[in-house]
Amino acid sequence: PDPLCLDPLLLMLQFLAVAAAVMMSNASLSPIKRSASLPRKQFGSSDMMVTEVCAGTMTWGSFVQEEEEAHAQLDTLLELGVNFIDTAELYPVAFNYGQTTERWIGNWL
Repeated sequence: PDPLCLDPLLLMLQFLAVAAAVMMSNASLSPIKRSASLPRKQFGSSDMMVTEVCAGTMTWGSFVQEEEEAHAQLDTLLELGVNFIDTAELYPVAFNYGQTTERWIGNWL
């Protein structure tokens, strides 16, 4: 049989079998302990400290089509302590070269 023509039901059954095996093997693990705050690192040679977690904005203006949704994401990120936002000049990719993300972040600020 052609390996690219896979039966979706068979794939689902294989996935469930693997998931069950993983769950059984991890049954005795202790719960995850979360840190009270996000780790921060010095930004280059500046005195700024930024979170290790960086918020990406690549989907704004394409998959995230409403500015209000982007603002809600920024609100949540801020509540979680993220202070590092990636606004590469090509976000959203091949759309308008960052104008949407920069405008939306500016309006949010």
